[in-house]
Amino acid sequence: MGTNFKLNAMSDKELKDLVASLAVAQRQFAEDLAATQKEVAAIQKEVAVVQKEAAAAQKEAAAAQKEAATAQKEVAAVQKEAAAAQKETAKQIKQTQKQLGELGNKWGTFTEGMAIESIKKILFERFNISVINRNVEKRMNGSTIEMDAFGYENSTVNTAVIVEIKSHLRDDAIEQIERIMTDFPKFFPDHADKKLYGMIACVYAPDNIKNALRKKGIFLAVLHDEVFELYPFDNFTPKDFNHA
Repeated sequence: MGTNFKLNAMSDKELKDLVASLAVAQRQFAEDLAATQKEVAAIQKEVAVVQKEAAAAQKEAAAAQKEAATAQKEVAAVQKEAAAAQKETAKQIKQTQKQLGELGNKWGTFTEGMAIESIKKILFERFNISVINRNVEKRMNGSTIEMDAFGYENSTVNTAVIVEIKSHLRDDAIEQIERIMTDFPKFFPDHADKKLYGMIACVYAPDNIKNALRKKGIFLAVLHDEVFELYPFDNFTPKDFNHA
């Protein structure tokens, strides 16, 4: 009864003021709601942009992964091809080396065959040697000595000559014949009293090796017009390896 009395007791002005304040509050609420909705819409728009960018980035990442997988597959294929090519190359190199080795052996045999007649003539005419043996090999006490050609003469000549035949002369050929000359007396003591000379016959000899042979007193025979002839060393003194 008290409240109704108070409302009934409000004046028109107070009632108008109340209605006006309610209208202001309602308008303010509407404005705040509109602003909030606008902010939410802006946020939703930004979220949509971010989601779109994320989707694009995800799509790019997927494409990059696909490209990487394709590239990795291509690299694996290239590596496989390279391995196959390397294997084939190694096979070809091995075959070529074998062929070169066989060719070298054939060329060496051909050189020996071509040289031996000239060597016989040189030993006979230059050293008065008539006993000539080809491809001499002797084993003793687990060791072996091999000579491409060996000639000797007893009587007053009393001389022996060891000949090594090479296609192309290299430094190791000098070491080889020196080793043979050093080992020879142990294998053939019956020739220990003879003058013992060394000779290398070859198709081609570089100047530095020619000079080395000259200094060491080893004879050199080189191919000239399809015949092996003694090389005319200047200031040459042959070394007698049995009496050096």
